[in-house]
Amino acid sequence: MNTVNCLLVCRALEVHVLAGKVKLITTELFADMAPYFHKGTVTALDLSATNIAMVGQLCSVWLINLTNKIPLPPTVYFSSGVVM
Repeated sequence: MNTVNCLLVCRALEVHVLAGKVKLITTELFADMAPYFHKGTVTALDLSATNIAMVGQLCSVWLINLTNKIPLPPTVYFSSGVVM
């Protein structure tokens, strides 16, 4: 989810009681979004959106894991292209 739309999606997830059930990955972090990240509505932040190859590779791994019923980690932090 890109940064511009994430607040609307976060609010919709909470209204429909899907926060934490739907894995929401957003780009960047800003003050209005921080509470949603701390509450778990936002599962992960991709702060390395400029590294498209890494983003594609990670999404592919997660898709394969989900297909094989391997759960995503509860929270994933990105920093300078390194997943922590």
